[in-house]
Amino acid sequence: MGDILLQSILLPLLVVTFTTAQRPSTLKVIDDLRYADPYMRSHRKLVLDELHAARLNASDLQSEMIQLMANQKQRYVELAVDAEKALGGDIDREIGDAPCLGYLRNIVENNMYMAGIFFTNCVDELDAKLDAETNSVYGELQRDEISFMRGKLLDAFNRENMVRDPERISEKLAAKTVQYQQLSTTAMAQWSSIVGRFRDRLVTVRSVYEQCLINNQNLLQLIFDNTKRQLSRICRHGL
Repeated sequence: MGDILLQSILLPLLVVTFTTAQRPSTLKVIDDLRYADPYMRSHRKLVLDELHAARLNASDLQSEMIQLMANQKQRYVELAVDAEKALGGDIDREIGDAPCLGYLRNIVENNMYMAGIFFTNCVDELDAKLDAETNSVYGELQRDEISFMRGKLLDAFNRENMVRDPERISEKLAAKTVQYQQLSTTAMAQWSSIVGRFRDRLVTVRSVYEQCLINNQNLLQLIFDNTKRQLSRICRHGL
């Protein structure tokens, strides 16, 4: 009776021990998952740090663009003010028909007002282009971030049986870590390229803005030259 009782106790234990010993690959799947997760997490952190740096670089480029815009605007506004001052001095020194001279002073002042509008138009155009380019670069970075963050581990178990075919799951987990490493490298290269293209496009935007300022300055100078001829020819006394 005692032997029968002992057998009834030992038999289930032997079955469990036997089963466990026969399925090391099944248990290894859990270890593989534990290994793959921190591996992917470390790559995810590396890539997200790189993404943060890319966004900061884009922000720095945007700030540099604004500083350049301010410097260029100051230079051309100073040229306009100097031209106004020089022409105003010529008018003040001229001894001629007072109403004619007054009319020319009004022309100079009104054209400076118009120049102010032109300068503002240049800034407005720059603002629109800079806004479009900024939205574009941050949009590209965000789309790539979402795509990268979609990398998953647990779908390696999808439609698989970890008891019957544990090796298939282990192979999938190993493949996912390799794939994630490749994605990390690709993502970081893409983000660097995105910011690089943003930098190149800002060069074009800056050139368009500067040409707008040049056109404004040339138009103002043309008007001032014409005013100077009027001063000489119409207000009777030449310079």
